[in-house]
Amino acid sequence: RTEAASERLPARAAVLRALAGLDLGFLTPRPLAEGGAPGTDEPPYLVLSRIPGAPLEGEALDSPEVAEAAAAQFAALLSGLAAAGGDEGVRAALPPAPENQWQEFAAGMRAKLFPLMSDSGRKRAEGELAALDGLPPLTSAVVHGDLGGENVLWETSDGVPRLSGV
Repeated sequence: RTEAASERLPARAAVLRALAGLDLGFLTPRPLAEGGAPGTDEPPYLVLSRIPGAPLEGEALDSPEVAEAAAAQFAALLSGLAAAGGDEGVRAALPPAPENQWQEFAAGMRAKLFPLMSDSGRKRAEGELAALDGLPPLTSAVVHGDLGGENVLWETSDGVPRLSGV
């Protein structure tokens, strides 16, 4: 969608290839084709396999049984990512995160979103973003980066969701 996003495609493909070799208990997209390497005239692209499933609808979690099943599987997902981060081979296969990643994120949020916010919204957001300034770089974890509900896919069997992929 953007030049910055296209610049991240090779790193994204490398991460997905590394995750594909792990038994995390859920599927991840596999790179099928990629092109447009930096320095070429070809537009950047990354074609991924499709993961079955769909995000959970909010009302699905109204059922205690469904909420408990989803929470347990989400906890297993996070545990799997944490365990993968402890594997030196996995970490070696992943592109290193910039040492000032969180500070750059905070600066980007300030630049892009602060002009759109009210004074009280900026004050509240600044309090949250200021906490990022002191975070040390962490290299012993696999971090999804955007693990929102729309990126966690589920299939339902007998009314109970089963985590199918991320």
